[in-house]
Amino acid sequence: MKQNVTEKHRCTLLSVVDNINTPVGVFLLFFYTFFLHSLWAQTALPQENRLPNGLRVVTYEMHHAPLIFLGMIYDASPRNEHIGIT
Repeated sequence: MKQNVTEKHRCTLLSVVDNINTPVGVFLLFFYTFFLHSLWAQTALPQENRLPNGLRVVTYEMHHAPLIFLGMIYDASPRNEHIGIT
């Protein structure tokens, strides 16, 4: 008996749950849970400003977390220096 192609190859979350014992089902369930869920969580983009001395300041506001984080990255290495500037 010939099955309908759409019936045979369902690509819905319900079919993933039905086939959870297969490696593809485990991967798709993991992908839906962790990666697609994070797309809705990202609503604001960081703001980038440059000070007159060339310092780049990136700010990202998170109003639900009363925390401050400061991270500094220096582009100081022999790879970034040219002959005669130091």
